[in-house]
Order: sequence, then structure tokens, then C-alpha cells
Amino acid sequence: LWDLMVEYQDVIAGIFVAHVHSNELRHIPSFSGDAAPMFVGTSISPCYTTNPAFRIVKYSEETHAVEDMATFSVDLEKDVDTEKPFSRIVPSLTEFLGMESLTNKETLEL
Repeated sequence: LWDLMVEYQDVIAGIFVAHVHSNELRHIPSFSGDAAPMFVGTSISPCYTTNPAFRIVKYSEETHAVEDMATFSVDLEKDVDTEKPFSRIVPSLTEFLGMESLTNKETLEL
């Protein structure tokens, strides 16, 4: 599978993985600088004392490249009946990290 991903990196818009209970952006050494990095998402279950979260991805309809993403989370410490536990914790990943674009090269330069 990895060899196929490397071979077709020019058409892969993004690699989205999860199950590490944290939000991460990873550089892929065997991919070119213009290729997409690996986007690691946090859990949507409240395991290991983490608040559930998910992302909404903004992408180019023309190139299909990932342009940005927002991360939303639920604060389990809040009373869901009286408070709004749902929040957007990172409204823009590119702004938060100070990146021009979400590319493998810029991820390496972080």
C-alpha cells in the first residue's frame, strides 16, 4: 500500500488517519514537497481523558488539494444541558500554524 501511495502522490489529495487521540500534521519523507502531508485526527470517543473532536476540510474544487481545515471539539467538563460544550478550537489550521498552504514541504519547515 505504501508503495502505491508514493507512486501516486501527485494525485493523492490528502492522507487522513486517526486513532492516536491527538491532532497532528506529519511530514512524509518519501513524498515530494508539493504533495499533501499526513493529517492525523483525534478520537471522536472520549477515551484516555480526551475531548471528542472532528475536522471540516476545505479543499479546492479545481485541484482537489486540501486548502485548510477547522477542528471542532466537545468540552466534556461542561454541562451539556445548560452550556454550549461544542466549540471550534482551531478555526483555521493554516493560520494557527502560520502556513501558506498545507503541503509536505511546509509541514517539514514547521
